[in-house]
Amino acid sequence: MIPAELRALPQWVPWRVEIRKGKPTKVPLNPHTGKRASSTDAATWGTYRQALATLDADGIGFVFSADDPYVGVDMDNCLSATGALHPAAWQIVHDLNGYVEFSPSGRGIHIIVRGRIARGRHTLKTPWNSELALYQSGRFFTMTGDGRGEIREAQDELTALIAYYFPEPDEK
Repeated sequence: MIPAELRALPQWVPWRVEIRKGKPTKVPLNPHTGKRASSTDAATWGTYRQALATLDADGIGFVFSADDPYVGVDMDNCLSATGALHPAAWQIVHDLNGYVEFSPSGRGIHIIVRGRIARGRHTLKTPWNSELALYQSGRFFTMTGDGRGEIREAQDELTALIAYYFPEPDEK
């Protein structure tokens, strides 16, 4: 179940899959108009109930805002076809120990914790040959509610994760 503290915020959008350049992508929708929403314009978001009530949507998503304390960690394709979690992804889940849910594809994991990251977004290729991304604002997570755990303060763990996966370039 999606944590109540997220459901209480007016940072929800329905989403729909659209094909762009031959690939499916999840497009956020404005729950008031049904037109495209913006992950940076709060006027295009709504409540959890409004997002759920939108017809012709494939799911709902939570928008990360600079005004909230949340960081989302997105690990694409970190689960095998049999459901086994890659050891490096397992370590991230273990270390952050936050709210964890399966992504809509069933092959990825989303983690939400409280904290701050230096830049609004960090993305890189991973040991499991896919993508690891951290978001603080300007993005949304597609939410399934197929999760467990609680959102908790994890600043030290986020700092360590960023230092390990996103080290600052050496000064010359």
